[in-house]
Parts: sequence; C-alpha cells; structure tokens
Amino acid sequence: MVPHVDETIAEASLGDTGDGDVVTICAACDGELDPRERTPTVATMEDGVTVYLFCGEDCKATFQRD
Repeated sequence: MVPHVDETIAEASLGDTGDGDVVTICAACDGELDPRERTPTVATMEDGVTVYLFCGEDCKATFQRD
C-alpha cells in the first residue's frame, strides 16, 4: 500500500503529556522532535490510521525505502 502523506494529520497528532511537555520521536532515527516545528510525515491506513513523524526529509526517505 502506498502511504498517504498529509501534514494536517501530523499537526493534529501533537499533544501534551499532561504536565505541559510534548515529546515526539522521529520514526526513523529516534531523535527528539520539536513539537513547535512542522515535520515531514507519512500516514498509513492499513489497520486504522498510523502517523509517522520524522526529523527531516532524509529520515522520511529512509523510512519509506525500508
């Protein structure tokens, strides 16, 4: 299945941990992402919607190749 890319899904997926902190990790390199910045995303819809966030286009491309 070809992934569906949608920046609005990624923006909606950012949220608080309850104590005011937001921690989001790159799906390819496990680097911490800044929740105030837009990041490249990939969304798949196989068993519901899964959104993957990446620290940059290189990590996104690596993830899509694997």
